[in-house]
Amino acid sequence: MLKPAPYSSTEVPTLLILYALAVAKEAETILEIGTHQGGSTAILAQALEACGGGVLHTIEVDPELIAAAKRVLADFDVPHVEIIYHHGPSTLVLPTLTARFDFAFVDGWHDPANVRQEIALLRPCMQPLGLIALHDVGANGKGPLGRVVAEAGGLPLALQCQGLGLIQC
Repeated sequence: MLKPAPYSSTEVPTLLILYALAVAKEAETILEIGTHQGGSTAILAQALEACGGGVLHTIEVDPELIAAAKRVLADFDVPHVEIIYHHGPSTLVLPTLTARFDFAFVDGWHDPANVRQEIALLRPCMQPLGLIALHDVGANGKGPLGRVVAEAGGLPLALQCQGLGLIQC
């Protein structure tokens, strides 16, 4: 049974969609940019567990937030999931990764120029037909990040929250 984290900066409907997308992709490797306190990390780890296990890489610039996320994740039963925490700016960490990802969730620094760079660095790390989900694209994709998603050939989802953009690789 899906268990929510005690705290998440990502809205519940978005978390449920992320879970469903990762499970539908039958993900074995997931990347998260913006660990924060581990709310979406917990959902993505549970999606991997539902798929039979796998590896979750998560990137965060703030070491205190990484520590908080580790405490949160300790309460989740995901024995077949390896969680690898990366400390540093995503634009410096992404080029060092050798894994290829089935699914990625981008919810770090929401500056459009930074997100464009993340997408450019992330695309080569994705499996064929991999899926990149971006948070906070704005209602109906009308925000600055919605324009970034459109430029990348993606699709904004109209949600009653901050919006989710999807890019298939």
